[in-house]
Amino acid sequence: MTTSRLRIVRGNDKLGNIPNLSTMPGPAHTCGPNSSVCLKGCYAVKFARWPSVRKCWQANTDIIMQAHATAHWNNVIADVTEYLWARPSEFFRWHVSGDFISGAHLEAALEVARATPDTLHLAYTKSLPAMARFLAVGPQGVPNFTLRLSQWPGLEYFGPIADGLPSFWLDHDERAPADAVPCPSDCSVCQACWHRSVQDVRIAQH
Repeated sequence: MTTSRLRIVRGNDKLGNIPNLSTMPGPAHTCGPNSSVCLKGCYAVKFARWPSVRKCWQANTDIIMQAHATAHWNNVIADVTEYLWARPSEFFRWHVSGDFISGAHLEAALEVARATPDTLHLAYTKSLPAMARFLAVGPQGVPNFTLRLSQWPGLEYFGPIADGLPSFWLDHDERAPADAVPCPSDCSVCQACWHRSVQDVRIAQH
């Protein structure tokens, strides 16, 4: 299923039937410089080798990069909002692959969340501009949007960012809190990541 422009996919093996939006992985696309530390272990790189996946993700990347270059995000906001209005969903996942390229990109996602208050939105991020924008808006300003730090060995976040946002860890990371909720790799039976009350989640690298 697609919108008129952005390709929004309805579910996958892990997400079940949850709709999601992805872009091409890696620092040369939307992931930003922090993604250089995780690129070798990135699961999305493996999937991007499939022609049909690559075509979908590249089309989305081109649209996002154009919005970023022109500072016009209205089409991006409209595409995702109209999809969720036409196909209501309790949950939405931003960037199974990819990340927020800027604070303005994150703000566009927040606009979608404001327009779809009955949907819980989730994004993992390594983007410092996105984190800063989210904290500036105030997490309670958009209560149905959870921005979760994607912790990775070799990356460390400090100050109000680390204190103000929930995190996602790899199982083998010694920094992962002992009480982090284990991910069952099946979002249809566990939606912990979508809830800010869950501070830490951990998963086996895949």
